[in-house]
Amino acid sequence: METQQIKACNRNENLSDKYLMYSDHARHIVKTILGFTPNYKVLAQFEPQIREIFRVHVEGKITHAQYVDLAYDYCVELRNRSMEYHGWHKEEHTSELLERYATERMPFISIARERFKRFLDYYPDVKFSLIPELVMREMFSTYDFLYLEREIINIDYWLLSHIKYHEVYDREGKEAADQSPLIKGYLIAQKKI
Repeated sequence: METQQIKACNRNENLSDKYLMYSDHARHIVKTILGFTPNYKVLAQFEPQIREIFRVHVEGKITHAQYVDLAYDYCVELRNRSMEYHGWHKEEHTSELLERYATERMPFISIARERFKRFLDYYPDVKFSLIPELVMREMFSTYDFLYLEREIINIDYWLLSHIKYHEVYDREGKEAADQSPLIKGYLIAQKKI
């Protein structure tokens, strides 16, 4: 079965309750490709299609490579919808937000920036990292083990995805940002993971 036929079939069929036995696998492949699991409202838009392509793969109708390619395409869409859902790349840096950045959880400001630098090899411009930094500071203050973690973890992938997406969105627009590489692939290419 051609991959375009599978996508067309998925768009025309309500898959929300089909192949629920593949839910764990669908979430696993999303987390493997993206590095994080998107918000459930976003994930729910694509999980049924990912379950379906896994079923088609299990039945031998598509190769493993075709399955991975289709799953990757859905994960790009998931990332894009996740970015849209949170909308941080469109957020105006209001005086209130800048005040929060300057005052909230100050002991963690440099730790958050250093963590981003470790994986990106540069300090992201605050224009792109302001909200991810606030989130990371909140995480550090809530989960004290987190800033001791040396390996990249889910929250890093999620926040780094926002930063890289925002950078491309600002420079080249939404279409380029939507087509930009997923953060996990970027980090693998940079030999960071």
